[in-house]
Amino acid sequence: MLVQMGMGGRRALQQDALGSSPGMPLTCRPSVCAATPLSRLQAHKASLQRKLAERQADVAAQQQELAGVEAENEGLRARIATQTVHPQDVMRMNADK
Repeated sequence: MLVQMGMGGRRALQQDALGSSPGMPLTCRPSVCAATPLSRLQAHKASLQRKLAERQADVAAQQQELAGVEAENEGLRARIATQTVHPQDVMRMNADK
């Protein structure tokens, strides 16, 4: 889609597909202007695939971290379950606050 830009005698035409914002002069990066629509689509697809792979790696790392924290939590719960709490301990803990 072409958008007419500018004021005065000369007007620059800008393509939305170039990624420039309205009001900016026409810029044509060689990698964008020389590329065919198919190659731009393939580049975009490759970019999205890279982002997907990065996000999947992040999810896997977070799942591993979560599993470690849950294991630690279960260990601490088991440790607390075996501990006995005496009234003197409760009074000492309240005094420490």
